[in-house]
Amino acid sequence: MATTHITSPLQVALVDGAAAGDVTVTGIESQDSLVSVTSLASATDVLSTGDLTSEFSITADDTINNATGTSSADGALLVVWIKNSPYGV
Repeated sequence: MATTHITSPLQVALVDGAAAGDVTVTGIESQDSLVSVTSLASATDVLSTGDLTSEFSITADDTINNATGTSSADGALLVVWIKNSPYGV
């Protein structure tokens, strides 16, 4: 039987926004792949959004960072990532 790789499941979290810098995303791990980070004007206002993906990276387990990026302190962040295995995708 041949070995196959299955696409890792997408993970999603809605977290409080913050000033530029570290943002806690419980469950994200350093070997995971960030798919998108979208700012929401408030946790319930999905019509006022902004794509901040290019500003963020995973810097440690449970942490993403945009040290020189946009503040999201006035709202929330919708974070999507792929859960990778430490042995490869």
